[in-house]
Amino acid sequence: MKRYLIFILFGVLGTGILGACAANRGLTVDERFWEDKGAKVGIVLASLPDPDVTIKTWSTTMSKRDQTHTMSRRYQQDFDKEPAILKDQRELWHYLNSHEVAGLSSATDIMAARLEAHGYRPVRIEGQVDLEQLRDYTPETSGYADKDYRDIPGVRGLDLLIILNVKKYGSYCYYVDSLNIYTDVIVELAGEMVDLRTNRLMWRSPFMPGRLKRTVSCMCEDAGTYPQILEELGGALDESAARIADDFFSSAPK
Repeated sequence: MKRYLIFILFGVLGTGILGACAANRGLTVDERFWEDKGAKVGIVLASLPDPDVTIKTWSTTMSKRDQTHTMSRRYQQDFDKEPAILKDQRELWHYLNSHEVAGLSSATDIMAARLEAHGYRPVRIEGQVDLEQLRDYTPETSGYADKDYRDIPGVRGLDLLIILNVKKYGSYCYYVDSLNIYTDVIVELAGEMVDLRTNRLMWRSPFMPGRLKRTVSCMCEDAGTYPQILEELGGALDESAARIADDFFSSAPK
C-alpha cells in the first residue's frame, strides 16, 4: 500500500513538473509569417502588475533565522518584526506603485523597429490592455492563446497581433541584520503573437530570455535612490524586450 501511494505521489509530481515545463516552453515563429511581408502586425503592451518588492534578511545572531518578506497589495505584514526593514519595503513598494517605469513604451518600440527592419509595417496600439478583462479562450485543440485577443480595441483590420506582457517587475533588497548590503531589480517579460482570424498562436517566447535580474548601485533603505531604482527597472525592461525580440527573429530567414 505504501509503495502504491509513493508511485501515485511521484506521478502527481511528475505531471506538475511536465506541465510547468510545457508552460515555459517557447513556440518558434510560424514559418508562414516570414513569407507574407504584407501582413498587418499590431503590437500591444499588457497592463503592468503590481510591483514586487522582496526583502531577504540574513542574521548574524544564531537565535534568529533568515527571513523573506514579499510585499504586495494584499500581503499582511507583521510590523512588530524588523520594523525598520519593513518600513523600507513599504515605502519602496508605494513609490514603484505610484510611478511609471521609465521608458515603458520602448518595449513596443524595440519590437516595432525590428519588424520595420525586416520589411514589415507594424501598428502600435496605444495604451495598455488589461488581460484579466479579456474573455478566456478554450478551443477544442491545443495551439491557441488562453485569452481571446480579438476583443482588444484597435485590432480591427489587423492580421496578426504581438502581445508583450510584463509578468513581474520590482526589486530584491538584501539585508544582513538591519544593514541593506545590496539591491537587485527584476523584470519578467513574455511575448506572444496570434493570428487574429483564429486566435491561434503563431509565436510564444520561452521563459528565460525575458527574465532579467541584476544588481544595481541603489539602496532600498535610501528613499533618495528610488528614482534611480525606477530608472534601472526601465533599463532592465529595455534589455528584456531586446532579448524577446531576438527570440522572435531567431528563426527569420538569413
